[in-house]
Amino acid sequence: MNSNTKKGLPLKVMVGYGSAGYATLFTFTIVITYGLYFFTDVVGLSAGFAGMLLSIGTLVDAITDPLIGTISDKRNPKKGRRRPFLLMAAIPFGLVSWLLFTDWGFGSGMSMVYFAILIILFYVVQTLIDVPYTALGSEMTLDYDERTKLSSIRYTWATVGGIVSGFTMAITAYLGKLFDSASMGWSAANLMFGLLCTITILIAWKTTKGRESTEMADGEPFNLAKAFKGPFSNKSFRHVALSYLFGIVGQTVAVSVTVYYMSYNLQLSENQISAAMVIMWVVAFFWIALTNHIALKYSKKVAWNFSMVIWIATLFIFVWVINAPGNAIAVYVMTSIYVVGYNAIYQVTWASIPDCVEVDEFRTGQRKEGLYYSMASLTQKLGSAIAVAICGWIITWLGYDPGLAEQSQTTLTGFAVLLSVGTSFFLLLSIIATATNPMTKARHTAIKEAIALKEAGKPYSTESFKELL
Repeated sequence: MNSNTKKGLPLKVMVGYGSAGYATLFTFTIVITYGLYFFTDVVGLSAGFAGMLLSIGTLVDAITDPLIGTISDKRNPKKGRRRPFLLMAAIPFGLVSWLLFTDWGFGSGMSMVYFAILIILFYVVQTLIDVPYTALGSEMTLDYDERTKLSSIRYTWATVGGIVSGFTMAITAYLGKLFDSASMGWSAANLMFGLLCTITILIAWKTTKGRESTEMADGEPFNLAKAFKGPFSNKSFRHVALSYLFGIVGQTVAVSVTVYYMSYNLQLSENQISAAMVIMWVVAFFWIALTNHIALKYSKKVAWNFSMVIWIATLFIFVWVINAPGNAIAVYVMTSIYVVGYNAIYQVTWASIPDCVEVDEFRTGQRKEGLYYSMASLTQKLGSAIAVAICGWIITWLGYDPGLAEQSQTTLTGFAVLLSVGTSFFLLLSIIATATNPMTKARHTAIKEAIALKEAGKPYSTESFKELL
C-alpha cells in the first residue's frame, strides 16, 4: 500500500479530490430531478416512455460497472489504477451531459432512438468516472474517521453541484426566452453545466497525483459471476448496499415527483421552484457538518437513521398538514429540512463502503476497492432506474397531461401520495437495513489489526469481529 495512505491527508489534497464529487452527483441529480420533466414537457415524449428511457442504462451498467471496477483494480499501479480514467473520460463526461438535454427536433421516432443512445452513453461515462474515482478515495486513507472526513468534503463539493442544479429551472427559462426556444434553453444551460463538470474532474485528477496504491491488489482474471458474488457475500457490504438502494429509490421518487408537485399542487412558478432547490442545497452545507459530527461522535448508523427520520417526518407534515398552495416560504422550509436525508445517502454511504473492503481483504488477502465501488455505483443506478420507471408509469396512470395548465384532482392527489408515502416507504426500509448492519468502529479497528498480524505471520483472533464474517 502506498505510504501516503498511512499518513494524514493534507487538506488541499482532500479538497482537490472532493472536487470531482461536484460532477458525479451534479449530473445524477440533474437526470433524476429534471429528466422526466424534460422528456415529457420539453421533448414531448410520454411519461411512460420517459420513465423507461431513464431506466434502460441500468442494463448496460450490470456489465460495465463491475467490468470497469475490476479493470481499475487490475491495472498496473505504476501506470495508475484510478486516475487515468479521470483524465480519459473528463471531456466525454461533459459532452454527453450536454447532449442528453439537447433536443435536435428529430421527430418522435428518431428522438426516442437518439435519447435511448444518449442515456446509455451517459451511464457508461458515469461509470468511467464514478467507479475509479470513488475507489481512489478508499485507498487514499485507511483511517476510519478520516474516511468520514474525506466523504464529507466530497459531499460538500457535491452540494455545490446541488446548488448549481437548483438554478436549472430559472436558467433554462431565461435562456429559453433569450433564444425563443425552450429546448434551446435546456441545451445551452447543460452545455455550461457540462463544462463545469469537466473542469472539476480534471482538478481531482491533478491534485491526487501520487495518492494511489502502488501495489497490485487483485491479480485474478475477471469473472462477472464472481464479481457480483464477492461483494454481496460480504455481510457488512450487503447491509450498506441495501441501505443505499432503498435510500436512492426513496430519493429518486421524491425528486422525480417534486417538480410536478411544486408546479401543479403548490402552483409555484419556475423561479420559485428554482429558489426552493437553491435554498435547499445551500442549507445542505450546514447539515453536512452536523451529519459528520453525529457520525464521528456516535456512529454512521446513528447519522443515517437520524437523517431519514427527519426526512420522513418533514414530508408528512408539509404535504398533509401544512399543504399550502402558493406558499413558497413553506416549500423553502420543507426542502431545507429534509435535505439532511439527501446528505446522508451519499455522505454516510461513501464513508461506509471502504470499511467493507477491509473485511474482504481479511478473507481473501486482496484489496478490491474498484469492484466494491462498482457494485455501489450499480446499486445507485439500479435504484434510480427502477424508481424513475415506476414514477413514469404511475404518472401516466394518474392521467397526467403536460398540455394542461391544471391537472385533475386524481392526478394532484397521486402526486402528493407518491411524494410522501412512496418516498417514506423506501426510507423506512433503509433504516432497517442500516440498524442491522454488524459493522462498528470497534470491529473495524479489530479487523485491521488482524490483517496486520496475518500479513506478518503472527497469530490473531477473529472473536472480536466474528459478526462481520
